[in-house]
Amino acid sequence: MSVLSLFEEDHLRPVAVVENTLWMFSRLDGRLYSRPPDYRSHAIPEGRAAYIIPGDHRLFCITRSGGGVRVEEFVISSSDLGSRRVFQHPMQMDSGIRVTGFIRAHAGRRSVVLSTPGAGVSLVMDVETGIASSIRHDPRAALKGFAGEGSPVFAGGGRVTVGQGTAATSSEGELVDIISGGVLIRRAFRGRREFAVVDRSGSRRIAPPEGWMPIEAVFGADGSVHMTCLSPRLGYGVWRDDGDDVSLLRGTPQLFALAGGPPVLRIAGSRAGSRWMRGTREWGGSASARSAIRVDRVWIGGMPCVRLSRRRSRAVVVSFHGGPDSHEWDDLRYGGVYRTLLNRGVDVLIVNAPGSSDLGRSFHEAPWRRWREHATAAGRALRTYCDVHYRRTIALGVSFGSWFAALAADEMGAEAVVAMSPVLRLAPHLRGHAGQDAELARWATARFGVDCESAVEGDDAIIRSRTPILALVPRADEVIAKVHAVPIRLRDVSVHEVPGRHYPTTTADAEARWSALLAAIEEVLRAHPSAQSSAALSARPSGSNRYPIPGSVSR
Repeated sequence: MSVLSLFEEDHLRPVAVVENTLWMFSRLDGRLYSRPPDYRSHAIPEGRAAYIIPGDHRLFCITRSGGGVRVEEFVISSSDLGSRRVFQHPMQMDSGIRVTGFIRAHAGRRSVVLSTPGAGVSLVMDVETGIASSIRHDPRAALKGFAGEGSPVFAGGGRVTVGQGTAATSSEGELVDIISGGVLIRRAFRGRREFAVVDRSGSRRIAPPEGWMPIEAVFGADGSVHMTCLSPRLGYGVWRDDGDDVSLLRGTPQLFALAGGPPVLRIAGSRAGSRWMRGTREWGGSASARSAIRVDRVWIGGMPCVRLSRRRSRAVVVSFHGGPDSHEWDDLRYGGVYRTLLNRGVDVLIVNAPGSSDLGRSFHEAPWRRWREHATAAGRALRTYCDVHYRRTIALGVSFGSWFAALAADEMGAEAVVAMSPVLRLAPHLRGHAGQDAELARWATARFGVDCESAVEGDDAIIRSRTPILALVPRADEVIAKVHAVPIRLRDVSVHEVPGRHYPTTTADAEARWSALLAAIEEVLRAHPSAQSSAALSARPSGSNRYPIPGSVSR
């Protein structure tokens, strides 16, 4: 039996439900896991490309050689990978051809897709018979499956195409799901997600009831669309396009399509814990429910926030998510660190500051090119709220959230900003990436100005800030260059290196990151154990590395 951390559970993707057993694939370690009673680990044969069509109850291992293709089929049972069949199909192939997919083809036949990148031709080989047929398509696209009446589905270059030739229907967007009746696509429209069902006859937009923002969507077995959606006032819910009501949820959901039945829904929340559901079935996750935790939706200065509390506390961590095109609700983020803080008598206030996505277009675009103005206004509103409920305030910002938190911190009266994977020199960071990516350049111009002048204004304000910053800088950050993480001219900063990339990609790095985060917050709390946040702000001594963090490397 395996006991998985929340970080490890976050990387699981459901692939089958057999009787009462839920099977999942881990994108972290490449193994299969089944539940119940606990997460049981199952190794996939090494040295082979493994494929599962979610809901199909079969695992296929494919080996390509100069003489053909070998396919091993394993039946997924309620307890283990069961009976095995082997298919060996001779085939003459060029050296550049490779396996690019595994799909259901005509009449539901399982088929291997082989192609040469950029060639615009795909071979579709039936697993059992070895019969192969070729399909020509746009070289920028890849064959992803077949919709109704054997219509091939292609995706690539920001478009999804159903059918071929004059009978084809092409739509802008990203492919989400395929069923016999059509495909489900996702696209961005005026700053918000939009979903549509596309078939050879055209496109049909799928939208939740008024006041709800679409987040994820998948097909059910009957062709209905299941959607998770977010309301700034009500939180998360789940909705079907053949009904009117949105069912409210506690926590943050994820949807996973499984062929032949309803999707699997995972819910994670500070009070709710983590669990998996499909229809009437339910499987517990790594985090059990905590009835003592209180989750309240609060509006502060026009910002939708989530307050997590357990008992009367004098201290609060005000958390700003990354992005900026993102949002945060109650979702057991950072390996459940918020729960640990609650256990130690510290409340958490999750802030969706202006610029957050999925909370309405006007709110999303409000701070564009005026970030400092909105950050200081947010800081004032948060200080008014926190001064009523708490004696001590610490700001937490992650990635872009560290920049926004540092801008808001003085007005907030925060004792310190804990900046994880920070980008506190935003303007040169944006310019560096925009110079290599035209799409990102357009994105940055819309939000920060032609020459990132709004980011420059914010960077300069952070240099003048009086609030100390504790920066947790990943050693192998592939997103933020170290020179852009922390300004060398910052007057009051402690820099601590932590292992891993911008976001951890291994369990060890994740555990080290969350431990360093907790240690940083505890160091701030110990520095002024009984001070009011406003008094602490004026009384702090300046100087670097006043907050030593165990397990990190200071410089």
